[in-house]
Amino acid sequence: MKVFFVINQHVFDGSAHALYCYRNCWWLARTGAGRSVELLVPGTLSLARDVSAACAEHFDLPPLENLRVTALPALRKAKRERGVTLNVIFHAAASWHLRRHARKGDVLLTASFPKLFAFLAGKKTLKSKLKCVYEVHQLQELDGHKDQPKSVREHRVLALADGLVTTTDSLKALLQKNHPATPLINIGLACAVPKTLPAPAPGATPFVLGYVGSLYRGQGIDWLIEYWESISAALPRAAQLKIAGGSPAEIEKLRDQIKDGMHDHISFVGQVRQSELNGFLSGVDALVIPALNQGRMPCVAITKAYDYLACQRPVLASDLPSIVEVMRPEQEALVFAAGDAAALAAQLRRLMSAPELGLELVQSANQRLLTLGWEARNSRYWPFLQASPD
Repeated sequence: MKVFFVINQHVFDGSAHALYCYRNCWWLARTGAGRSVELLVPGTLSLARDVSAACAEHFDLPPLENLRVTALPALRKAKRERGVTLNVIFHAAASWHLRRHARKGDVLLTASFPKLFAFLAGKKTLKSKLKCVYEVHQLQELDGHKDQPKSVREHRVLALADGLVTTTDSLKALLQKNHPATPLINIGLACAVPKTLPAPAPGATPFVLGYVGSLYRGQGIDWLIEYWESISAALPRAAQLKIAGGSPAEIEKLRDQIKDGMHDHISFVGQVRQSELNGFLSGVDALVIPALNQGRMPCVAITKAYDYLACQRPVLASDLPSIVEVMRPEQEALVFAAGDAAALAAQLRRLMSAPELGLELVQSANQRLLTLGWEARNSRYWPFLQASPD
């Protein structure tokens, strides 16, 4: 049995989704004894000739004999740049590759590319020999398109799937409502950060609250910056906010939102690679997930909720369903009402006043990791992929 994971995305574009797709394939291969995985990606001039070796180096994961990355013909613009993208070229190349290399009983798998999935799963020659599985990380209706053509088309695409995989209980409930006859499993995400960090020294001044992740609207960083002055004023000692992630343009936009007199209290460090994470966290006392209750955020899996578990730092998180099903209130995180600055300040005061509370949160997170690692995830994923379609 072989899994073909197909994405219409430059694998080196720096996005969280590209990182997830490669990690997912790597861990499927790592845990798939006797099975192989091939990641199919659009080829461009910037992709090295030996794509598998280039990916292993780029994502800082050792090469595996049963994992292959194949770049197929494509014409597409670089992320956030002008240019031309002709999806049909890559779609056709992927179809040709699967017709040539796939065997009866193999699996076609993709995540968040409905047009690509519709093109491939809609072909009888491929559907007859491949189990077609779609990973649902979000739905159009969560962005306000419930009764609009985008959402209708998306559910038509999902109806082609022999199996649906999702990442939160909220998404699972929505999918069961619309596709009750399709086999479905919620496997969540998995923590990808190694446990190598010592705890910070208690009582250090100033107290540093850290954030690592995307900076787009809904993640709550713009809200946190707006209210940081009032939050820090309510704390028993000086505090700073340290932010990692985002593009230069996103960072500059957020810098412009910092209030006069607060520039020395909020800092940005830009993108932090896996190898640089220890250095960033060495100067951080706690981590925050300030996600807001808007759009897709309450329903889609929050990668930080998983990765923060291994960072050996106490976590403060908003009370979204997608977060608290991973980081349980008063166990792995101190939870506050999303968008409530006073509530966040109150939890920060608790943490700053009781260092033993932070240690308890970290210890609970270490235990939680045992059930939220990639091995545990794939112990459920592989049987689902192997099951015969009804």
